[in-house]
Amino acid sequence: MNAQTAFPVIDLAETGRRIERQRRKAGMTVRDLQTYFGFEYPQAIYKWQHGECLPTVDNLLALARLLRVSMEDLLAYEDREVFHFYLTITFSGATDKSAKKNKTSTPLRYAFH
Repeated sequence: MNAQTAFPVIDLAETGRRIERQRRKAGMTVRDLQTYFGFEYPQAIYKWQHGECLPTVDNLLALARLLRVSMEDLLAYEDREVFHFYLTITFSGATDKSAKKNKTSTPLRYAFH
C-alpha cells in the first residue's frame, strides 16, 4: 500500500531571518537574548539567525513569548508531498508459544518515507 501526504519541512534560513527580524522589531539586541537565555556566549543566537540550526523547542517557545509572537510566526516552513511505502512481511515461524500452538503467523508492517 502506498500513500501520499503533506509533510512540513522547516526552512532554516528563512526561520533565522524571521528570528532576527522579530528580535529587531522588539528592540532587542543579541546580547539581550544571550542574557535572557543565560548563555555564556552569543554563538547559539547567531546560529539561529544565520539559519545554521534551530532553537530547541523549549527555547523556541521562550523566544516566541519574549518577542510576543507565536512560534508559527518564527518558523518558516512549507508542506512537501511525501510518498509512504508500506511493506508487510509475514513470518510463519513465530516464537510466541500461543502462536506456535495455534499455528498463526504475525505480520510486521514497515513504512518507508
